[in-house]
Order: sequence, then structure tokens, then C-alpha cells
Amino acid sequence: MRRVFVLCAAILAGGCSAVYSPVPLGDKPVNIEGERGEWEGTWMHADGAMTVKVMDGPNGVLKVGWIEDKQDDLKHETASVFLRNGAGWTFASIRPQDETNENRYVWARIEKKARLAILWGPDVKKFKALVQDGRLPGEVDGSDVVLGSLTSNHLALIASETNGVLFYWDEPFVLIKSGK
Repeated sequence: MRRVFVLCAAILAGGCSAVYSPVPLGDKPVNIEGERGEWEGTWMHADGAMTVKVMDGPNGVLKVGWIEDKQDDLKHETASVFLRNGAGWTFASIRPQDETNENRYVWARIEKKARLAILWGPDVKKFKALVQDGRLPGEVDGSDVVLGSLTSNHLALIASETNGVLFYWDEPFVLIKSGK
């Protein structure tokens, strides 16, 4: 169920590596107030299910909850998800519970259509190369990439295909909303 917690951004990379952002990724919050009913409810995925509640519609803040199997016990887990727009895309960001640095968010591109939400995690190797080349601000921290403050131009670079697809396009995390 850990895939749910980090919005697939780290696990879709095929390991524990991640691309972090110091703030929720994107230029501005997505106003989902008018879509509250479309977001709230139970969402199914390959590893189980999670419940979503809109906490702050105008600022695109969701609360996600699920049950985690931990050492022969069940534990209820929750996390806040921040939806932001940038360069024509929507990004979902979350701060991992086990992350001690409050300025580290994992993130993914998200597309939601009706009862389907698809998330693509960033390709760590490709972001590492862009940071090392100075095209994106940030630093490489072991196997992780920690982005610096991104401008609209940086977001446009991320959304463009001028450097190839920067996401694990072939390995999306798919959520299907149950019920109506």
C-alpha cells in the first residue's frame, strides 16, 4: 500500500529513489470545489483501495486514507494531497510520512476523467540528468533528486517533450472510483 502513500512517484521509479520538490509542484492550486463529488469516495487500484475527501476545494487539497498492514496489525493511514496546475498539466504532491524534511514532497502528473485517475511518476534518471546539466535547479542526493524552486519556464520544460518523456509513461498508477 506504500504506492498509495507516495502517489507512486517513488515506487513507479522501480525502487526507493524519488524526485522531490520543496513545495507542492505547480504554479497555482486547482480549484476542485465544483467537482467535490467527483473526487470524494472510494478509489480502487491494483494494491487495494483508498478513500478520498476534499479538505479545501478552492486550494485543491485532498485527504487520502487507507488501511496499512503493519506487523500483523492493521493501521489507518492518511495523507494530504495537493493538486496544482503548471504548464497545462496537473500535478499531485504529497509529503511522505517518513520524510523528516518538511520541505520534501513527492509528486506525479495526474489526469482525472470522470471515475478514472491516472498518475505518472517522474523518471528519476532523466530528472537527475537535467539537474546535473543545470537545466533544472536542484541537487542529486544519493539516488534521489531534490529539485530547487521551479519557475513557469521550468514547469514548461518538464511538460514539453524536448528532452523526451520525463515520466514513467509505461507504468502509470491507475485509480478507478467505485460507485457513483
